[in-house]
Amino acid sequence: MILRSRRGRARLGKRKKKILTVKALLTLVISISFIAVSTWLVRLPQINIDAVEISGNAITTSKSLRDIIDTELDGTYMFLVPRSNIFLYPRRSMSLLLTEQFPRIKGVSVSFVDFHTITVEVKERVPFGLWCGATDKLAAKEGSKCFYLDNRGYIFAQSPNFSGDIFFRYYGPLHDTFIVTDPLGMQYLPAAQFLGYNLFLEALRDLKVNPVALVRDEDSDLHLKFESGAVLLFRTDQNLNTILENFRSILLSSIFLEQGIKNVEYIDLRYGNKVFYKTK
Repeated sequence: MILRSRRGRARLGKRKKKILTVKALLTLVISISFIAVSTWLVRLPQINIDAVEISGNAITTSKSLRDIIDTELDGTYMFLVPRSNIFLYPRRSMSLLLTEQFPRIKGVSVSFVDFHTITVEVKERVPFGLWCGATDKLAAKEGSKCFYLDNRGYIFAQSPNFSGDIFFRYYGPLHDTFIVTDPLGMQYLPAAQFLGYNLFLEALRDLKVNPVALVRDEDSDLHLKFESGAVLLFRTDQNLNTILENFRSILLSSIFLEQGIKNVEYIDLRYGNKVFYKTK
């Protein structure tokens, strides 16, 4: 009886093992079939990108943009799934790569048009002023370069040579560094500080004076140059509203009321309420 019981258990074990083997084979076949069908589906031309519409680029060439987009859409994920699949294409990395490769581009919007077309809309930075080097003495050197910066102080492209004051010029070390070989993609100042200075410049223009350049030296002194040739001296740690009010008071004083600052060489406001100036 004991021998028969052992033989029964052995046959039952073999049967269970056979059933498990069949189940494993079925699972394997189903998995492979699922992968094969899924791979076939994601490769269908009807749901893979074959057209890219580019808009918003006034300076950056469509070909330059398209080269990077095509590279991002080329190839596969894990050698199976096309990167060009409309549901799986690398939209985020494509946008990041375009902004990294082209500092002129401020933002990128990638959107769905249909199952085989996407649109890439770029927003380019608008020139707000020029950064022309760590010191204004560079401007006098032959072959010196200036670079466009936007309204947040971000440097994004080299500018052609301009004569006159088409753009306001900024000089001085860039944020967190003094010596720069390639300023593209760097900040002249932190964005909030840069915006503050430009509001200050706008307020000065309301006083009927025309600032044309701001020079920031290594000692954090600021030299604001006017079209007349006059220079306003102040420090980076001073309150701009106080500087503005003091300068407005100077313009309204009897000394400057008639002729303004056209005969002034400099006005120094670096020492609190004390005002020093020198005439030409």
